[in-house]
Formats: sequence, structure tokens, C-alpha cells
Amino acid sequence: MRGLDVLKRHEVEFNILASVTPAATAKPLDVYRFFREAGVKFIQFLGIVERLPDDAEAKQGLHLAQGLIGGDVVASPKLTPWSVGPVDYGRFLCEIFDEWLGRDVGSIFVMNFEWAMAGSMGRPAMVCKFMPQCGSAPVVEHNGEVYSCDHYVYPRSRLGNIATDDLREMMASPAQRNFGQAKMTTLPKYCRNCPVLASCWGGCPKHRFMQTPDGQDGLNYLCAGYRKFFLRAAPHFQAMAALLKAGRPAAEIMRGKVISRQ
Repeated sequence: MRGLDVLKRHEVEFNILASVTPAATAKPLDVYRFFREAGVKFIQFLGIVERLPDDAEAKQGLHLAQGLIGGDVVASPKLTPWSVGPVDYGRFLCEIFDEWLGRDVGSIFVMNFEWAMAGSMGRPAMVCKFMPQCGSAPVVEHNGEVYSCDHYVYPRSRLGNIATDDLREMMASPAQRNFGQAKMTTLPKYCRNCPVLASCWGGCPKHRFMQTPDGQDGLNYLCAGYRKFFLRAAPHFQAMAALLKAGRPAAEIMRGKVISRQ
């Protein structure tokens, strides 16, 4: 919090990345109001989802399971105690959305809402997990090691090292291309027919270890939460989009404001 005060005092823009665990979902408005009262203007709420390693991964010394790569199947996923529940995560976002919609549109920017609004307006996503294809957000670790994504800093997702390998060649490698394209090619039929597909696109591949209601592999663990939130927010985003198209501020949607239907 002292660091936060320093940033505000020197007018440095910042964005808070808030980890959403089971403890946080119990008090969504307390979490949101804490940030608002602290003067935070930009927030993103990241649902924490981590699997425990299987026997083979444990033998490699891994404490958490590696991210899935297109076509991988997890027979019996075992989650860490700090992983958020899908429905709880959706409810967490919905409760904060309702508060934000009533008083904070235009003054506080919740990235989750920005991403969802872009999807509902048919615009490109602003974050890789909600894009049709991924693979354009690699990570370079402190020792120069390059991995497919910052959610995939695991042995089999290593592309090379910037001290010995060309970054352009690593990004254009068959391994990286396949990694990015698999997000769409392995998307279950259940997702392809989903009313919120354009906002979600199956979410992060790392979390696609569940089965669809009809038994197909590849469903995102957070599906129920995403679906709950996107459906709840869609009509309001459409109304805000109409305001923006008419040259009016989206903040007019807040309760107590009059929105002309003309």
C-alpha cells in the first residue's frame, strides 16, 4: 500500500491484478470497494485455477501441473485448494458488475468488463485468453529462457533462449504455430454453439481440462462462470455500445440516468 501511495503521489498510471481465490469470492463487494476506496482506477480480476501434478510431472519435480497443449486429456483433474470455483467466480464478477454499473461506469475501469464489452461489440479481444487463437504472448524469463506463454512456463513449452536462439524463429516455429492454432482446432462443439462464443472463445487453453455435457473433452474449467457473467452483462454492454455509437458517454447507462430511445 505504501508503494501504491508513491505511484499515486507521482501520478504514475497503474493497473491492479487481483487474484480471485475461494476466499475472495465470499466477499466480492468488499474486495471491489477496497480497491475503489484506495483510489484504484484500473483493475483486473484473475480467477486462480491450478491443477496438482500427475505422477509423471511430480517425478520431474513440478509442484503444479503443466498447461495443456491441444488435444491433451486429463482423466481426473485434481485442483489446488486455492483454485476458485467456476460458478463462484461468475457470481463474483456479476456482483461487482452490478455495483460498477450503478455508480462507477467511466470512472473505474475493470478489465474483465472491458474485454467482455469488446466481445459483445464484435471487436477483437484485448487479452489473449479471449481470442480465437493464441500464441502471440510469449514470455522471456530472467535467464533468457523463452516459453510459449506466461501461463506455460513449463519444460515442454520451452521454445529456446534469447542468448542462443533467434526470437523471430522461435515465434515462427511449428511448435509455437501449433500451440496457437490448437486453441481453435480443439474447441468442442458445445463451445462452438454457445451464445457467448464471441466473448469467450474457449478461454485459456491451460484451463480446458473438463468435459462438455455431451462428454467431449476440452471444456474450460471456468465455463459456467464465464457463461453466467457474459449472459448477465451482454444486454448492458449492448446498451452502452448504442450510447457510444450515438456519440454519448457510456456512463449514461448508470441507474438514475435517462437514456433516450430515439
